[in-house]
Amino acid sequence: MANSSVDADRDEQQEDALGGPALLTIEALSERYDESDERWLDQVVDLVDRLREDVGGLERRREPASGQKGGVDALILALGSAGAFEAAVAVFRAWLARDRTRRLRLVVTDGERHRHTVEITGDTIDSRTFHDVAEVMARRLPMR
Repeated sequence: MANSSVDADRDEQQEDALGGPALLTIEALSERYDESDERWLDQVVDLVDRLREDVGGLERRREPASGQKGGVDALILALGSAGAFEAAVAVFRAWLARDRTRRLRLVVTDGERHRHTVEITGDTIDSRTFHDVAEVMARRLPMR
């Protein structure tokens, strides 16, 4: 399983304390490609580019990971409004629709620091599973 990893509890706590944007961490996964396969890396770069263009506020960080040398890349999306979240969802839909073996793991931490994790595919992006993350984000983000 390929990925581009995720964990931003420390940063989310700092942003919450500062009243900054909500942070959504994103892990891109593939059932078809190894995480170091150039074809997969090109697909992840495409996702990153689209999020930067359409949503903004995307940061790539090297995060330590237990059992791995050097850590993993974390994709962290700062969302300042419900409109930004909707734009991100549109990017997720388009990216997932191009290859049914792709998945995204989204992690958001609510105000009580409970982590909400959901995996979405092209088939589940409109399902109840995705609704749970959308609901958490809607409570945290102002309407714009």
